[in-house]
Amino acid sequence: MNKTQGSCLLPALLFAAVLAGATAAGARDKPARAEAGASAAAASAAASAPASLPEPPPAAKPAPVDINRADKAALLKLPGIDAERADAIVRGRPYAGSDELVSRKIISPSAYARIKSQLVVGGPAGRAP
Repeated sequence: MNKTQGSCLLPALLFAAVLAGATAAGARDKPARAEAGASAAAASAAASAPASLPEPPPAAKPAPVDINRADKAALLKLPGIDAERADAIVRGRPYAGSDELVSRKIISPSAYARIKSQLVVGGPAGRAP
Protein backbone atom coordinates (compact mmCIF):
# COMPACT_ATOMS: atom_id res chain seq x y z
CA MET A 1 0.00 0.00 0.00
CA ASN A 2 1.37 3.38 -0.87
CA LYS A 3 1.35 6.51 1.20
CA THR A 4 -1.75 8.10 -0.42
CA GLN A 5 -3.81 4.94 0.01
CA GLY A 6 -2.91 4.82 3.72
CA SER A 7 -3.83 8.44 4.28
CA CYS A 8 -7.30 7.87 2.78
CA LEU A 9 -7.82 4.64 4.67
CA LEU A 10 -7.43 6.17 8.11
CA PRO A 11 -10.29 8.71 7.78
CA ALA A 12 -12.51 6.02 6.27
CA LEU A 13 -11.84 3.69 9.22
CA LEU A 14 -12.50 6.47 11.71
CA PHE A 15 -15.76 7.32 9.94
CA ALA A 16 -16.81 3.66 10.01
CA ALA A 17 -16.01 3.39 13.73
CA VAL A 18 -17.99 6.51 14.55
CA LEU A 19 -20.89 5.31 12.43
CA ALA A 20 -20.86 1.89 14.07
CA GLY A 21 -20.84 3.47 17.53
CA ALA A 22 -23.77 5.73 16.66
CA THR A 23 -25.75 2.81 15.27
CA ALA A 24 -25.09 0.72 18.37
CA ALA A 25 -26.14 3.57 20.65
CA GLY A 26 -29.32 4.06 18.62
CA ALA A 27 -30.14 0.39 18.97
CA ARG A 28 -29.72 0.59 22.74
CA ASP A 29 -32.01 3.66 22.98
CA LYS A 30 -34.65 2.34 20.60
CA PRO A 31 -36.60 0.26 23.19
CA ALA A 32 -36.62 3.18 25.64
CA ARG A 33 -37.86 5.52 22.93
CA ALA A 34 -40.51 3.00 21.91
CA GLU A 35 -41.71 2.68 25.51
CA ALA A 36 -41.82 6.46 25.90
CA GLY A 37 -43.78 6.75 22.67
CA ALA A 38 -46.20 4.05 23.82
CA SER A 39 -46.67 5.82 27.17
CA ALA A 40 -47.35 9.12 25.45
CA ALA A 41 -49.82 7.46 23.10
CA ALA A 42 -51.61 5.79 26.02
CA ALA A 43 -51.80 9.09 27.91
CA SER A 44 -53.14 10.85 24.84
CA ALA A 45 -55.78 8.17 24.32
CA ALA A 46 -56.80 8.35 27.99
CA ALA A 47 -57.13 12.12 27.81
CA SER A 48 -59.32 12.00 24.72
CA ALA A 49 -61.48 9.11 26.00
CA PRO A 50 -64.81 10.15 27.55
CA ALA A 51 -64.90 10.14 31.33
CA SER A 52 -66.55 7.13 32.87
CA LEU A 53 -68.35 9.24 35.48
CA PRO A 54 -71.37 11.27 34.38
CA GLU A 55 -71.26 15.02 34.84
CA PRO A 56 -73.09 16.24 37.94
CA PRO A 57 -76.35 18.06 37.29
CA PRO A 58 -76.19 21.84 37.40
CA ALA A 59 -76.59 23.33 40.85
CA ALA A 60 -80.20 23.90 41.74
CA LYS A 61 -81.15 27.55 41.83
CA PRO A 62 -82.41 28.49 45.30
CA ALA A 63 -86.10 29.22 45.57
CA PRO A 64 -86.85 32.95 45.79
CA VAL A 65 -87.54 34.32 49.24
CA ASP A 66 -90.62 36.48 49.73
CA ILE A 67 -89.47 39.21 52.11
CA ASN A 68 -93.09 39.95 53.13
CA ARG A 69 -93.89 36.36 54.12
CA ALA A 70 -90.65 34.43 54.81
CA ASP A 71 -89.88 33.37 58.34
CA LYS A 72 -86.59 34.14 60.04
CA ALA A 73 -85.13 30.71 59.17
CA ALA A 74 -85.70 31.29 55.45
CA LEU A 75 -84.16 34.76 55.63
CA LEU A 76 -81.09 33.37 57.41
CA LYS A 77 -80.39 31.14 54.38
CA LEU A 78 -79.68 34.22 52.28
CA PRO A 79 -75.96 35.02 51.96
CA GLY A 80 -74.93 37.89 54.21
CA ILE A 81 -78.13 37.89 56.29
CA ASP A 82 -77.49 37.23 59.97
CA ALA A 83 -80.03 36.96 62.82
CA GLU A 84 -80.03 40.72 63.45
CA ARG A 85 -80.71 41.52 59.78
CA ALA A 86 -83.39 38.82 59.52
CA ASP A 87 -85.17 40.30 62.58
CA ALA A 88 -84.95 43.79 61.05
CA ILE A 89 -86.47 42.51 57.78
CA VAL A 90 -89.37 40.92 59.68
CA ARG A 91 -89.97 44.09 61.77
CA GLY A 92 -89.93 46.34 58.69
CA ARG A 93 -92.80 44.60 56.89
CA PRO A 94 -94.64 45.21 54.63
CA TYR A 95 -92.39 46.12 51.71
CA ALA A 96 -93.56 47.45 48.37
CA GLY A 97 -90.27 46.38 46.73
CA SER A 98 -87.12 44.55 47.74
CA ASP A 99 -85.07 47.70 47.12
CA GLU A 100 -86.67 49.12 50.29
CA LEU A 101 -84.26 46.93 52.26
CA VAL A 102 -81.54 49.38 51.19
CA SER A 103 -83.56 52.60 51.31
CA ARG A 104 -84.65 51.79 54.89
CA LYS A 105 -81.00 50.96 55.74
CA ILE A 106 -81.81 47.39 56.76
CA ILE A 107 -79.03 45.96 54.59
CA SER A 108 -76.13 47.55 52.73
CA PRO A 109 -76.20 48.14 48.97
CA SER A 110 -73.45 45.53 48.46
CA ALA A 111 -75.37 42.90 50.46
CA TYR A 112 -78.51 43.73 48.47
CA ALA A 113 -76.60 43.36 45.19
CA ARG A 114 -75.58 39.82 46.21
CA ILE A 115 -79.11 38.65 47.08
CA LYS A 116 -81.53 40.74 44.99
CA SER A 117 -81.94 37.97 42.40
CA GLN A 118 -83.17 35.67 45.20
CA LEU A 119 -85.80 38.08 46.56
CA VAL A 120 -89.45 38.51 45.68
CA VAL A 121 -92.09 40.72 47.24
CA GLY A 122 -95.50 39.10 47.62
CA GLY A 123 -98.74 40.25 49.10
CA PRO A 124 -101.07 43.08 48.13
CA ALA A 125 -98.35 45.71 48.49
CA GLY A 126 -95.88 43.65 46.49
CA ARG A 127 -94.20 44.56 43.25
CA ALA A 128 -91.33 43.10 41.29
CA PRO A 129 -87.91 43.60 42.92
